Amino acid sequence: MNEQFVPPGYVRLEDFDTSGSETPLRQRFASGELVAAVWDRQTGEVVDLNSTNFLADWTDNMIKERRLEKKVPHPRDRHRTETIHLPVLVKRLAATNSQPAPVPSYVSPFLEMMLTATVQFGITKDKAPPKKEELVEYFKKQRLPDGSSLSNSLAEAMATFVRPPEAMKGGNKRMGGANP
Repeated sequence: MNEQFVPPGYVRLEDFDTSGSETPLRQRFASGELVAAVWDRQTGEVVDLNSTNFLADWTDNMIKERRLEKKVPHPRDRHRTETIHLPVLVKRLAATNSQPAPVPSYVSPFLEMMLTATVQFGITKDKAPPKKEELVEYFKKQRLPDGSSLSNSLAEAMATFVRPPEAMKGGNKRMGGANP
């Protein structure tokens, strides 16, 4: 396979532009700011590496060498292994905020309430969220640090923003049949 080819959506680690950040790559991978992957050229398989891998010291060498060594069974002798070198890639993150948010030094009480609600209600993009009205009632019961409650419009906005964008479409779903 062509050495210059890289799977779509990725860039080789040696070609990745690090000029925009002084944060070491290992730290950027560990925080989830960047996603690293390894690529097996023979099979075409690309595997994203879990960010927790970058808490281990061995990843320093992997980043420096721009490759991951992997032991695999020898193709003709099952009693032996051989070492293959998998190139390290960096996943191109879409410019539409799919990149993980950095850890802020301050989180507003409103955002804290929304994050807590997301966990408490088990809201994910793959699961049907609770009804907006249920979330509005939850937020109306919350208190700000000064003891005041949220206005109805704030509770409604927060209930909207903790739900996945797909859930914001609302309305009755069409069940098929003739068009009116």
